[in-house]
Amino acid sequence: MNTEQCQYILTKGINLGLKCTIKKIFCNGLCKKHSKTKTEQNEYYQNNKTKIRQRQKNNYDLNKELIQKQQKIYKQQNIEKIKKINKDYYELNKEKITESLKNRYELLKEKLNEKCICECGKNYTLQNKKRHDQTKRHQQYLQQQ
Repeated sequence: MNTEQCQYILTKGINLGLKCTIKKIFCNGLCKKHSKTKTEQNEYYQNNKTKIRQRQKNNYDLNKELIQKQQKIYKQQNIEKIKKINKDYYELNKEKITESLKNRYELLKEKLNEKCICECGKNYTLQNKKRHDQTKRHQQYLQQQ
């Protein structure tokens, strides 16, 4: 198989959504893409990170609707599988998940209970900001300005 045939298969494989490992079977490492070793691929990636990411972003922007449609179809077809994977992950990482939720709660609690001084001269907490903005004192201050 020559490089032209490999490129043809690669382009067809990309359109069909085949993985790189499957495509490698077709070309047997004869094309430029699959003849590189892992270290060469990593070096190339490190040297051209911004270029690769920009290309990926452009590709996503061009095919956004198609990608979202495919993701939606996949989720509908594999809903049971996804639920099982999520459940297994939760069971394996239950302590880690609960710990991160507690940490997040504590951070939010500290932030929400943080005292702020309003322009009208009163103190309020972030969780009560809307309530404070509706008070007579604050409304009178806004009218005076």
